Amino acid sequence: MAIDHRMKEQSSTSRDIHGTMLIKRMQSLPLGYSEVRYQGKKYGVTRSVYNFGRSMKVYAEELGGRDTISLNFYTTTASVILKPCEMTEQKVVHFLMNFQNPSHFVR
Repeated sequence: MAIDHRMKEQSSTSRDIHGTMLIKRMQSLPLGYSEVRYQGKKYGVTRSVYNFGRSMKVYAEELGGRDTISLNFYTTTASVILKPCEMTEQKVVHFLMNFQNPSHFVR
């Protein structure tokens, strides 16, 4: 189920800050395939960009496990829209805000 991240009860400033943080975290992933750590486990992550950078797709799979993270993210002139793919918004936001880039862990 797609969830529009424009929550009515948040102020526009709160939404903008949260959206900006999510964008920065997604942009910290290189385009294409990379590996990150999340909750002590290694994940293979693919980040793709479309529409001249106005939309992104992130797909992550736990390596050697069964967990997946999948989302689309859109920026419009009015807002940012997070659309998790068949999982909760909370799950994808937690992943985006808490994964560790390869430069932050020892193999």
